[in-house]
This record gives sequence, structure tokens and C-alpha cells, in this order.
Amino acid sequence: MCFKKKYLGIDIGTTTVKVVVLSFNKNQPKLESYGILENYAHLERINEAIQTSSFKVVEKTTAKYLSELLKKSNIRHKEALVSIPCFNTYTNVLEFPPLNPKDLERAVYFQAKQYIPMALSEVSIDWQIVYQDNTKIKVLLVAIPKEFINRYLNIARMIGIRIAKMELESLASAKALIKNERGIVSVVDIGGRATTISIFENGILQATKTIDVAGGDLTQVIATGLNIIPARAEEIKRLYGLKPPTGQEEVMKLMIPLLGVIEQEMQREFNFFSKKTNKNIEKIYLTGGIANLPGITEYFSNDFKMPVFEGNPFELGTIKFDKKLTPAIKEIGASLSVACGLLMK
Repeated sequence: MCFKKKYLGIDIGTTTVKVVVLSFNKNQPKLESYGILENYAHLERINEAIQTSSFKVVEKTTAKYLSELLKKSNIRHKEALVSIPCFNTYTNVLEFPPLNPKDLERAVYFQAKQYIPMALSEVSIDWQIVYQDNTKIKVLLVAIPKEFINRYLNIARMIGIRIAKMELESLASAKALIKNERGIVSVVDIGGRATTISIFENGILQATKTIDVAGGDLTQVIATGLNIIPARAEEIKRLYGLKPPTGQEEVMKLMIPLLGVIEQEMQREFNFFSKKTNKNIEKIYLTGGIANLPGITEYFSNDFKMPVFEGNPFELGTIKFDKKLTPAIKEIGASLSVACGLLMK
């Protein structure tokens, strides 16, 4: 893809819409503009979520949110790169013996039938070689329902923009966070209504899994446990996290069982990968709205006995930004990792 001077990235999450504009000077990205619109209605009514693994993306609502966000952020770009949620795709790493290009393509499509629970005519298939030596070829297979693609194209038409490219959100966040990382790294995106656990080796996706336990569930247990409205529970969650002041320990105690569910799913994925490859996860990056929760990285690091980092591409030095934005970037940088990664070469 040929980069112009500035580019627009759009990340449509389960409960938020995020947009960023990056400029590039000698391949060094710089943040020019950003915007985040959060939909708190889902805390009261689950079907108010923008999209989840159970509910399809709501076209008119999403178009309205996105149009308002672009206007308020003073972004006038008519071309965008857009992320695709992992829960709306079928992703697998397939292994083949050495084959010539034509035979490999036929083998990929033949194998795809075993992993995609839909007719191949109903999905758009993309694949790429992620590893190759004299004994085997590994291929990353990604299949996206055409209905989902058409919904995104409809949203773009409603607000007068063109989608230049769509990319899996886990691949986008990896470009923003671990582009030059060697070894085995996991990127865990804890969003509003879904958590995606991805494993990368030398920056290449090896496995990904999505579960329906995420930040919104943490808010709900706080609201129920403290008998307060969800919006107030969300504020308390972000303020105290896992480092509550004396007298507020109940907030942390309410969240720990659900965090334990996320950790169990992470460990299950890590164990499966280790048994399959005889390799271990070396570090974890947390992204999404939960990534900057007070005490969250220390909590995960203690439990997994490995380094855990907040996946904030700005604090990692990947993307430059105006220093006046430092307080805001510290708070929301991890939430922008997908939108930023869409634009990284």
C-alpha cells in the first residue's frame, strides 16, 4: 500500500468507536488527531452494544457514532483503513509440506473447508505464508463472512468515506506494539464486551481466541455488588482498579473472579500453544480499555510469573505525539493501539 502524508484509521469496537490520524515523516509516525466515542448504553442493555460476538454490527447506529466522532475530531479524510474484530472472523495457522505456489493455494482452500463452518462462497478468504523452511510451510488463514464486510461497506457509504483496506484487529495492534519484537509474545485485548487473546512468534500471528468476558462485565459486577448505577460503577472501576484506597477494597474483590476467568482462558491458550510447539510465552501486552486500570499489569504479572506491559504504543516510543497530550495519552493510548496499528507499514 502506498502511504500518503496522513492517514485515517478506524477501530469499531464492541462498545466504542476510535479514530486516529497519523502522519509519516521518513517512516516515523506521529499522532495528528484522535477521537474516542464510548457507548455506555450497553451497560444498561446488552443489545445497545455496537457489536459483539452474539450481536451483529448495528449499521445505522455505528454510522451515526462514527460521523459524529469524525466531525467533533475535525477529521475530514474520505479514505480510511478499518479494523475487523477477531470474533467476526475464522482464523487458523495451517501447516503443509513444501509445495509450489499453485498446489499450495489449492491445498489452502481445501483445508479451509475443515475450519470454516460456512460455505466458502459466503466468506472472503485471505492467507499468507508466515513460516517456511525445507520441511514445511505455515500459512495464516483468515476468513471473513461477506455479510460482515458488506455491513462495514454500508457504514462507510452512509458517511461518505471509502474503505481502502480492512485488517484483523490483532494484526493491527501487533504492528503498533510488537513489530520488532523477537520471541513468543501474547497481546491480550480486553475490550468492552469481548477479550481477544493472540499469540505471536517474531511478530507473526500464531493463534487467536475471543471470549465474551471483558470490561463491561467487570463494571456490571461492581454495580450489582455495590448497588449503584453502571455508569458510576464504570467510574469507580477506572479510578480504583486493583489498587483501591483503604475502605474501598470491595471493588477489587468483586472484579477478581472475572479477571480469573480471563486468566484461565489465557492460560489455556498458552498451554495449548506450548504443547503444540514446545515453546513458552515470554511476555504479555495488555490493550483495550482495561489496559491502564490501576494495578492490572502487576496483577497479571504476579499470576503468570512473566513481564506484563500496558500496550500503549505512544509510551513504548513507537509513535510520536505532542507532549501537551501526555496526560490524555497515558490514559487512552492503549485503547488506540488497533487504530494506530492499521496505519503502520
